[in-house]
Amino acid sequence: PGEQWVRLRRAFGEQQEEEVRVDASMVDGAVAPTRSGVAAEDGGPQDRMHISVHVEVSKPARPDFALKFECSAWPEEMDVERVFPVRRSGPTPEQQYMGRQFRELDEEMQTAVRDYLEQRGVNDELAAFLHTYMENKEQTELVGWLKNIECYLKK
Repeated sequence: PGEQWVRLRRAFGEQQEEEVRVDASMVDGAVAPTRSGVAAEDGGPQDRMHISVHVEVSKPARPDFALKFECSAWPEEMDVERVFPVRRSGPTPEQQYMGRQFRELDEEMQTAVRDYLEQRGVNDELAAFLHTYMENKEQTELVGWLKNIECYLKK
């Protein structure tokens, strides 16, 4: 409560040898559709709401290392923007090499990364769930905020 982020965690694997942590923002913007040019039913352009999603996959066997995925959750799909390793102990380089933009990687590598995330539940269904969840969270946060303002003004 009171935060603009939500964190989801799950263990993955037969012996739960991986932890998948998903941090998602509240809706942080809208853009006109670009891929398919989809129009709203009334004929006008339909904005697509965007949620920033950070996924971190770690293994207890390697507590000092994790893979981080920066993603964009659209109402119907999850897009991967970047993939890079994260050092969790010791000094972190000021200018860590982040690799190439995901779209610049060859198709085979992109498919392998998407499959890896899909197996861990980071997929289009999660994107749709996050949009529904964040809409409800926005309403809940707004009601709480209004109540706080009301209490302050009454004093």
